[in-house]
Amino acid sequence: MSVLAARDINSAADRIRLAQLSVDSDRVAGNSLLVAAAKDAVFLANLPLGERLARSAFERGDGLRAAELLSRAVLWGVPRLSTLFWSMGEVAHGQDILDLMRQRVSQPALRLIVEATGAAMAVHQTVEGHIYRACIKLDISDREELAAIVARSDTA
Repeated sequence: MSVLAARDINSAADRIRLAQLSVDSDRVAGNSLLVAAAKDAVFLANLPLGERLARSAFERGDGLRAAELLSRAVLWGVPRLSTLFWSMGEVAHGQDILDLMRQRVSQPALRLIVEATGAAMAVHQTVEGHIYRACIKLDISDREELAAIVARSDTA
């Protein structure tokens, strides 16, 4: 680590490498390096590493800069699970990410975002369950047929 620290650090790769080595060793880098490297990692879409570096800076007392990066890195899961859950229909994978976020997010304001996302998913699953049961009860083979029946009943 001391060899890297002695060199000019002027690229994202250098900052990330040095910060990562610092977190993994007993030689503590300055919080400014940890925050800069966390920002680089987040911008490069390496959100787990960005979270790790930002959390390390935050735990060492960096404050608002580290907290903002940490929240951005931790909340990466909301758009990811939304895409999986609603757009791709991968309910189990979306639920896994929600569970992971519930384990990692402890700050109350961020926790509200995670729980609100979970509530929206639960409502969607309940509605989907009602639609599925209605299709079975009415012996309807697909959702489009159910939508057509509902549309006809609305105009009647």
